[in-house]
Amino acid sequence: MRYFCLVSLVWLLVTRDCAHWRNQIASWVALAVPIAMGSLGGVSFLALSPVIVFAWMLQRYVPADALQPYRTLWQSLRAYPAHVTQTVIVISCVGWLLILLYFFQSGIGRTMADPATYLVRAGSLFLQYLGFRNATTLFSALVLLGSSVSLWWLWISIQSGNGVAFSLTAIPIAYLAVGSFQLIPERSYAAPAHPVLLANLIAFLGLWQRGRANKRVLDSTRN
Repeated sequence: MRYFCLVSLVWLLVTRDCAHWRNQIASWVALAVPIAMGSLGGVSFLALSPVIVFAWMLQRYVPADALQPYRTLWQSLRAYPAHVTQTVIVISCVGWLLILLYFFQSGIGRTMADPATYLVRAGSLFLQYLGFRNATTLFSALVLLGSSVSLWWLWISIQSGNGVAFSLTAIPIAYLAVGSFQLIPERSYAAPAHPVLLANLIAFLGLWQRGRANKRVLDSTRN
């Protein structure tokens, strides 16, 4: 269920034109439903909602050729405050309220009494989620490579304000980060994100190959 919801969120944000989606309420509901369904397998899934909101805003308000994407985003947020507020409420706020309730009722609050140990355990789990394991197999090596590409691509997307690249990378990385802070065992949690990370690796290699092909065509044209 979590894998289906994770892939659905990425698919909706990448394939749908958020800037020209006529019925905005339908777009909010379409994103809120997978979040709610994913939370049935663990309330921590709701913590993805702020990432989903930010990815939606990047695609809704920032053109692909924007020279200053975050200034453009800020100006759009100031121009349509009511619309933005409705989006945040529908997709994000309800999820975060449930997350806070779960946080204080779970054992994590007691774990925070020793924050250094907690952060070490969370960081160790996050690295394991990304493929840093003691037992190296072909699959774990591919996951590690896909994780590395996704982390680098996420950094580039944040710098450029690219909503599509941010959706592809931030959602699976945020999913794994939430699991590590929840101290959820690796085998029962990280698996749904691994196919997405591998898909990012394949997509990146495809884009790189296409870029090389376009460069060769351009060079031959100049010659």
